[in-house]
Amino acid sequence: MLLSNLCFSETGEFDDTRLDSLIARENAETSGKEKLRIIREICLNHYNIDTIYKYAQIASVIAKSLGNEKEIAFAYSLFSWCDYHKGDYSKSLGWSYMVLGRCEKFNEPYFKARCYKQLAYTYYGLSDFYNADRFCRESLRVFDSLQVDMEVASAYRTLGTFCMEYGFFDMGAVYIRKAYQIDFQKYEEGAAEDVMYFGYYDYLYHFTDPDKYRSYLFSAVHWYQRALARLNGRPCVMLRSRIIERIALAYSEASQLKILKPELREEYLDSCRKYSEICRFYAEKTASEEKKFLAGYTSAIYFLLKKDIPHAEKEIEYLVSFMENNPVRQLRFGLYYYKVMIMYSRLINDYKAEMEYIDLLIISNLKRYNFDLASKVGRIQAKEDFDKSEYAKKLDFERNKALFDQKLREKEIINKYLLLIVLVFAAVVVYIWVVFYEQTKINELLKQQSENINSQNEMLSRQKAEFLSLRKEFLSEELQLQAKKRKFIKLNQSLHYSLFRAQEIQTALIPSREILEDCFGECLVYFKPLQVVSGDFYWALKTPEIRVLVTADCTGHGISGGFLSMLGISSLNDIVTHRDLSNKDTLASDILEDMRQKIITSLHQKEDSSVQNDTIDMAICVLDRREGVLQYAGANRPLWISGKDGIRCIEPDGFSTGMDLNFCGKFTNNIVKYEKGETLYTFSDGITDQFGGKTGKMKFGEKRLKKLLEMISADDFQTQYQEIEETMFYWTTTDISGDSTSEVYMRQVDDQLLIGIKV
Repeated sequence: MLLSNLCFSETGEFDDTRLDSLIARENAETSGKEKLRIIREICLNHYNIDTIYKYAQIASVIAKSLGNEKEIAFAYSLFSWCDYHKGDYSKSLGWSYMVLGRCEKFNEPYFKARCYKQLAYTYYGLSDFYNADRFCRESLRVFDSLQVDMEVASAYRTLGTFCMEYGFFDMGAVYIRKAYQIDFQKYEEGAAEDVMYFGYYDYLYHFTDPDKYRSYLFSAVHWYQRALARLNGRPCVMLRSRIIERIALAYSEASQLKILKPELREEYLDSCRKYSEICRFYAEKTASEEKKFLAGYTSAIYFLLKKDIPHAEKEIEYLVSFMENNPVRQLRFGLYYYKVMIMYSRLINDYKAEMEYIDLLIISNLKRYNFDLASKVGRIQAKEDFDKSEYAKKLDFERNKALFDQKLREKEIINKYLLLIVLVFAAVVVYIWVVFYEQTKINELLKQQSENINSQNEMLSRQKAEFLSLRKEFLSEELQLQAKKRKFIKLNQSLHYSLFRAQEIQTALIPSREILEDCFGECLVYFKPLQVVSGDFYWALKTPEIRVLVTADCTGHGISGGFLSMLGISSLNDIVTHRDLSNKDTLASDILEDMRQKIITSLHQKEDSSVQNDTIDMAICVLDRREGVLQYAGANRPLWISGKDGIRCIEPDGFSTGMDLNFCGKFTNNIVKYEKGETLYTFSDGITDQFGGKTGKMKFGEKRLKKLLEMISADDFQTQYQEIEETMFYWTTTDISGDSTSEVYMRQVDDQLLIGIKV
């Protein structure tokens, strides 16, 4: 991509003194080679796309007159770049293929790799994931062989972007991580892109908390600002405008988070407004349609969050004109456009329009993720547009001209031979006979070629008819598929709504962090549900003398585990109301026994049942602060105590609550003396059963977990949480073949819960 090297004046405006000097030299220069060199420098230094296109046309004419293939290819690459930024991807595609044709005549791998990269971006604009991925990998291969680190990192980042845009989040995360390893030490702008896309992946795919996503955004802003600082003194306009555009997008995303305090939201909105105006200034200067759209998008977000409807409608009017009747733009920029329209419909209380735009947003995402369908539509549309364009005619003209020149040279050679024959034999009769014979052969050859051309035309006509028939069938099948998708989307929306409502109910039943800290002071809660609702839960109770902590792991996960967890929470609440915990005769094992009876009664479990009965594994800890002792009773879940001498384990009973054939008649009540400052850990089997490691088939296991807790138990709980999260992340990132390009992210297999408190 071209970078402008124009300098700014002290007031911050564009200083075109150097550019004016170059244009004056170009007008005064008479030598073709020198004029071509000056025009090339103008194109590399200018920031306006229309002006670059004009001078590229002049360069193309001069280069053709000089027969300079390299300069012709350079002019065509400028045409491709300009049309790409104007949003005319089919023209850009045609110019890029013409550049590739010219590259065969001179050997410059770097120039060819840049052409592959431009083709990848253009096919991405046409939503042709297959070809975008293919050409991006080809550019990566060439750049890697040339050892150009910045371009290698850019190619990895582009591959990761393509994968995430089309729903391959795990694969995209691997490529983004590779790019960040290169960018971290050398390229601030690349590192900023990596951080932003990895935050996008983590937030949308893993459903992490919004505050963590905000930290990713501002880490990216930090790197972008470092990149801007490096540009002082040589402000590259296109690169600077891209950085400003990304900062504006980051602030617009941060302003939409629901966790923000009012004063913080106002600060982010002011920054969003400031950078969107700068982005608009650059868009007008460069005449880039894509940059104008993104400036309009960030401004619309600002006005909608400010509830300034008149100004928001002006921005929306431009966005509508940009997207109208353009399926390629609707597919590429639909995420931004439909988000704005959903916010606008919600603001004016038009709920019907809001639901329609939500449906369009989901359909647009499904089209992007169904890259095979999108690729076919993109390739058909690009072929039709390119066949109709004047650039295709120019390409045919050049090919025909080359063929004509070749035939002309062949005919000149034949004439020379004929003249030589006439001079040698000096016989008019022989000359006439030779001419007649050669002419007869030429006529027969022309007749045969004419017949071949006619047969080829007939074959092409039949193929065209077959293609139109197949296209009609394809469009009919697509319409049927879209109708089925709409039904599926409505059903999926209803299911997702029910699941998230169940999550809200479960979250309300499980004690919050504030309740745990009120009971035990500072605490560690590592809670990672596998699906929306969880089969693992924890429960706590506080009386003046007694503190109770329960960690539970229900059979199953997701919806089934969620129902069983709610039964467990309600049963605990009922048991506690009927027992006096301040009574010293009340034991932790009694609570566990009551829990077992509750589950058997509620689920109507029988000993002679052939069906596997659902159970709950539990660890119950009762702290008596009057005597400084701890009661512990466990059903398949141990208690670990970390002190000065390391971690000691209190083993549980080997049977669960509920109907268990191994039940021996009574749970064991363990009395444990503890010292002040020791840490209690209880956990479910989701962490120890997680697959990962070098082969991807090993379980994490209790030994690794114990070793990890011994290493970090002296740290504060926030640091312990981060260490556990990073350890599980690297455990699930496995390299099966030993090649770094084959990293696979192992999915979580069960709900994960670990509780830590200090006594």
